[in-house]
Amino acid sequence: MPFHLMGGKSVRWSLPLPLRADATTGVHRVRFDFEIKGRQVYRFSLYRDVHLGSDDIELQFSVSRLSDDEVRLLVDVMNNTESAMSFDCKLLSPHVPYQRFQLLDLPPGSSQRELRLRIPPSAQPVTHWIRCERIRDTRTMNYRVTFQ
Repeated sequence: MPFHLMGGKSVRWSLPLPLRADATTGVHRVRFDFEIKGRQVYRFSLYRDVHLGSDDIELQFSVSRLSDDEVRLLVDVMNNTESAMSFDCKLLSPHVPYQRFQLLDLPPGSSQRELRLRIPPSAQPVTHWIRCERIRDTRTMNYRVTFQ
């Protein structure tokens, strides 16, 4: 995005940050590269943390394998609102049909849910995508979980 600025002057502006529909919820480090031409060329990068999602609910997922085809999905929830929330979720794994599960009536404050899902083992760690849509709302949150 080119701009012209006289010496000794400053400017402030917002940069658009387009996101894909499957962008992962959470904090991401973003790099902005600049090239400024004057008497000489200056090249530099700025790093900023960008928080995707809102602060009213946080979900953290951890996985452990229980058997050859079953995993335990542990969900740590921090609901920072004054009312319960419910989500309809899908676990999308490579080369396997998606699995649907629900996180219902997550109370205000900290709570934990445990789910058992059938997922075949893999020789290498695989990244699985969890997409949670709030029931009776348009909010969608995306997460990535890696396990074998």
